[in-house]
Amino acid sequence: EISLGLVGSEMCIRDRCNYNLSFSQEIQTLDIRANDFIYASDIDRIYFIGANNWAHLDSLCILNPQNGNIENCYFIGNKPMRMAISNDEQYIYIGLRQEPRVVRFNRMTEEIDQDFNLGGNTVFGNYFARDIEVSPNNPNIIAVSKSAYFYGWDHQGVAIYENGILKIDEISSYYADNRSITFGADDKTLFGYYKNNPGFDYGFNKMTVYNGGVELDTIYYDLLEYTGDIIAVSYTHLTLPTNREV
Repeated sequence: EISLGLVGSEMCIRDRCNYNLSFSQEIQTLDIRANDFIYASDIDRIYFIGANNWAHLDSLCILNPQNGNIENCYFIGNKPMRMAISNDEQYIYIGLRQEPRVVRFNRMTEEIDQDFNLGGNTVFGNYFARDIEVSPNNPNIIAVSKSAYFYGWDHQGVAIYENGILKIDEISSYYADNRSITFGADDKTLFGYYKNNPGFDYGFNKMTVYNGGVELDTIYYDLLEYTGDIIAVSYTHLTLPTNREV
């Protein structure tokens, strides 16, 4: 379900807010099954991915938060799961769970204009996007936290792609399970929330992004208990799944 409502005159989805909404106390609950959703502030619309057992399965749909109407849907592929929008709001990157692919939806042309393969290896098989983040300064660069299904979902490292082309340097899954990633205030710093097996400690990694790809900077061990997968950055503060800020 998706609940729509306003806090004062502000609506926020993840780290994107619309501060110019008319005041209302009405909360509307919609029967929508979504794998992921984001907010496009330029047109005041919610984009979401239809989940299993819902009318618009495997599609990217546009929801009007003012009246709850679904205005349009676009078929994306086999089980899209995770997505991220560029800062200029032109592109939406979407990772598929049943295919080792990331596609880019161009909001201006309303079509997929980029489609690239995440590869895999002979042991774990195909890689899939567990999380995606777009560089804050370059809409053509994304960071991908990769996973593969091998007796359950196993983390397969973090990689940087530019225009669909993999950068040489990646972070191995050996150094911790970056389940959720987010860029810092600039495009040079990447944070990853992890659950590290077999130690079962929860914390996050600080990573450095550069022309050659990405490298591990600092591991912060036993920082928090597991409660979820989403982290977000707001200028100088990093919000963790427990709603703690560091």
